[in-house]
Amino acid sequence: MRNLLFFIPLMYTYCTRLRTFLKCFSLVCIYFVPVVYLLVLVLPGDYWSAKSVLFVFLSLVAVYDVYEIGYIQNDAETVKKEVTPTSRLSREQLEYYGRHRWLIYVCRAAIGGALVACLYDEVGTAGTVCFTCALLLILLTYQVYNRLRCHVNMLLYFVLVSLRYCTPFLLFPEYFSLELLVTLLMVFPIVKTLEYCSTKPPHVTTNLFFRRYVLRFDSQRLTLWRAVAHGTLSIIAVVLYFNDFFSAGHVMVVVYMFCFRLGIYALIKMGATPKGYLEG
Repeated sequence: MRNLLFFIPLMYTYCTRLRTFLKCFSLVCIYFVPVVYLLVLVLPGDYWSAKSVLFVFLSLVAVYDVYEIGYIQNDAETVKKEVTPTSRLSREQLEYYGRHRWLIYVCRAAIGGALVACLYDEVGTAGTVCFTCALLLILLTYQVYNRLRCHVNMLLYFVLVSLRYCTPFLLFPEYFSLELLVTLLMVFPIVKTLEYCSTKPPHVTTNLFFRRYVLRFDSQRLTLWRAVAHGTLSIIAVVLYFNDFFSAGHVMVVVYMFCFRLGIYALIKMGATPKGYLEG
């Protein structure tokens, strides 16, 4: 049973990155809520039905099915090249991966293919092609990301996180816009990339300026940084609104992320100590 995480989408993320209810709740708040909200915002009102909700859910599962292939490669193969690797898999799981590597990837590919086939019936050829190309780009980027250990990884990380947020919208290319792209980047990828390698020790030089002068090599300062960063982006979003670039709906999701981060900062200041916070 412990090896099912290699095959079931989202299970790998839970077992190796989340592990607690609160971190699952956080993922819902920072990914699923903004993405679904923006889908509701940009798609026509008459599009939505019980069937379309199901297809949106399947698209998110498909993204994670592919995204977790990169996680698996990183945790089972890339760590072999690192001096002080982060161990997310047990010895038994690593041995299982070694024996069933190709079965894992074939099953993942089959699940992703089946999900894309289901989506085709809903969105047609253009949406399916754009969505599939984005999934393939995630895989390709991860192949480079997991093989390099240099400053370029920070840029590749930005690409990966941005694709995770943008890919579901490529099912509906006719509704994808520069306004939507900027909103998606402001919701999460920009802030997350700026804090890249934030928990690494001082001898790691990637993103050293941020870690030295903003965090002062103290990852506990991330909570305040995130609140300030999202607050700054909220101000920028309001400015863009008054310059007719953003609609009120787009501003709201950026402000929502600020409120979420500010709420976490307030809880931490009041003495809350969530298990596994800032780990993963």
